[in-house]
Amino acid sequence: MGLTNKLATKIRTKDQVGAVGVRGDWASYGSIVAAAIVRGAACALASTNVSSTAFRGNDFLGINATKGTSASRIWVEQNGLDQWLFSLGVTKVSYGHVFDWQLQFDVVEGPTGRSVKVSTPAQSTHDGTLMNKHQFMETRELVLTGLGLGKAPNLSVEEALTRSSQRYVAWPLLELLVGVEHLDLTIRTTLTALEIDERLNGLPSRVVDRGIDLRTVKVGAAGQLDDQIMSISTSDHGEYRDVRIRFDIELNAQTALNIINVKHARFLSSVVQQFLKAGDPTAHVIEAGSSTDSPND
Repeated sequence: MGLTNKLATKIRTKDQVGAVGVRGDWASYGSIVAAAIVRGAACALASTNVSSTAFRGNDFLGINATKGTSASRIWVEQNGLDQWLFSLGVTKVSYGHVFDWQLQFDVVEGPTGRSVKVSTPAQSTHDGTLMNKHQFMETRELVLTGLGLGKAPNLSVEEALTRSSQRYVAWPLLELLVGVEHLDLTIRTTLTALEIDERLNGLPSRVVDRGIDLRTVKVGAAGQLDDQIMSISTSDHGEYRDVRIRFDIELNAQTALNIINVKHARFLSSVVQQFLKAGDPTAHVIEAGSSTDSPND
């Protein structure tokens, strides 16, 4: 049985190569979609309440492994724009990080397009069987399928987990969040209004209202207040266009979760800059402001 399990594990963890269906510039768009796909797989795995054990070695009756079992931890590390390392395991004081397995995804350019190589840098077995083998296969297939389709996953799972993890905030930290967050950024570009509009269609956010010169998008988790929106307006000045990004939100004890939206707003503004620079390398910020004002100031 042990030899059979070892052979099955060897086959299961063999390197694989899959297609990457993400189109367009990788640095400004593709890598963002790929990162969202990997994060989505991590969130899907986290929602299954998977458990791991730090015990390693022979355990005929399984007593030691059971005693050392606890909720799994998931790590996702990104190196550059084309490599992600996905790890499942636990952390113990006496052991440090103990991995059930690791999956490494490397996106490479080839003569026929992009592809992704999947390898297993680390793995642990029990009687020859890969620890949490079903989660291993599910995670690998989720990422491979997502990259093959080339579309960012539904953000609802990631948003729900983020809201849950941020539900309770220590009061000292909460006091620091009280105030109003302002984000006001203007980018100058030679792209036409139509070109700008086409590029903004790839923005990873939910559109509230869209026009050629102005669009408003939801910021943060689905189901939160409708006034938490970001506006992106375009003004024509003949030889160039100015794209202005504005976001204002009040932070208080009742809306402490809005700190997530502030981070999301800053992320979206950086994505807009990347999208514009991909079409116009001369695009640049001419005016920027981001601050948190205390109500006591």
